[in-house]
Amino acid sequence: MNNADCNIVDDLNVISHRVKNQLSNAYKAEFDDISYEQCRILMSMYRNQNNTYNQNFLVKKLNKSKSLVTRWLTHLEAIGLISRNREGRDIYLSITHEGKRRCERLYEVQHLIESKLLKDLQDDAIVSLSSLLKCLIKGTESL
Repeated sequence: MNNADCNIVDDLNVISHRVKNQLSNAYKAEFDDISYEQCRILMSMYRNQNNTYNQNFLVKKLNKSKSLVTRWLTHLEAIGLISRNREGRDIYLSITHEGKRRCERLYEVQHLIESKLLKDLQDDAIVSLSSLLKCLIKGTESL
């Protein structure tokens, strides 16, 4: 396949940018007191409630500075969406009831955007797309 004919990375970048902007705008309209990145932190904690989260894990996962992640977490804690508990040198995070409630609403918003994105696809195409995306995600883990 010729590089001129296949710009998959460019196409993925366009899709990613558009979806991120749609999510960011929708999250901001729903909850104007937290940023898109703070929503991502909250949603990640919500999806993985059985896992132990600490601040250092989030710094690595988000590839952001410790001071920036600390500011985000401080704000999330101040408005009652997460709690932080210190054990020795580690700070462990947990999502509060209000944080869970917001995540449920964020999932509703996310589902609406997903529905708009996939509205012109047949069910079998959506299943294929999902499978291909999972393969791509797995492939990016080694990059």
